[in-house]
Amino acid sequence: MTLNWDDLRYFLAVERGGSTLAAARHLKVSQPTVARRIAALEMALGTSLFERLPSGYHLTEAGRELLPHAQEMHANVEALCATVSARARAARAVVRITLDEIYAVTVLAQAFTELRDRYPELRIDLDTTGEIRDLARGEAEVAIRSCAQPEDPDLVGRRLFADNFGFYCSREYAEKNGLPRTTAELAQHRIIGGGGGGIARAYDRWLMSKGLNDAVVMHHGSAMGLMTAAKSGAGISALPCIVAEGEPDLIRCFPSTRDNPSSLWLLTHARLRKNPHVRAVVDFLYPRLRRLAPRTTN
Repeated sequence: MTLNWDDLRYFLAVERGGSTLAAARHLKVSQPTVARRIAALEMALGTSLFERLPSGYHLTEAGRELLPHAQEMHANVEALCATVSARARAARAVVRITLDEIYAVTVLAQAFTELRDRYPELRIDLDTTGEIRDLARGEAEVAIRSCAQPEDPDLVGRRLFADNFGFYCSREYAEKNGLPRTTAELAQHRIIGGGGGGIARAYDRWLMSKGLNDAVVMHHGSAMGLMTAAKSGAGISALPCIVAEGEPDLIRCFPSTRDNPSSLWLLTHARLRKNPHVRAVVDFLYPRLRRLAPRTTN
């Protein structure tokens, strides 16, 4: 029997999500990829692990027998990856922080400069790709993440403040086209969509829920692209209030939307909270990030 141990990740994701679609979203792969990996695992084991029902994927008896073993193996692999990664970075005194670029290069830039001055022996790596990094697998030590609640129960940290969004445009755009004063009036304006990463997912869902997809005339792959396009007069864009309120060239169209339940969180993994380098970074950043909270309350 030839078994690809990585297929167990797909097995666990389908069991947890109840479908190949939910698993694909969690693993950030395509649904056919998940289905193919499950089929390969079942072929290697010579048994069916799921019943494919209209209500979703349900474990067969064989699947139920495999589940605790797969969970144990997955936990051991994650522990191994995290331990090796943490040891390597601790030896080099490196702390990787994952966050959206728009926060890193605007309101948080000064905090990172102060962090570097306070701990010159540390190397701070800022990962601003927009991908959600898995702290359990050692892909980063610290995350500054916008979400309603951290999905992984092993992530520990603190909520910083509500991550409210508003719609902004340039003064030039407002002079030529006027300002929408309600969500409904946005449909008569040029909307800039996208944003990359978690920002794009939340923004796209919001636009779809309001029936505003057809008003999108430009799509950017990063949140910095959204802000640059809005400042250039290309249209109206949703932006984090904490960032946009500090831009003198931008005007808020109407009070920030509270349809987005996200907050900004400062997180690390439970295994790393006693790591001295990680602890120093988290303890240093938290009070400085909290000072930004009043700017998001309007």
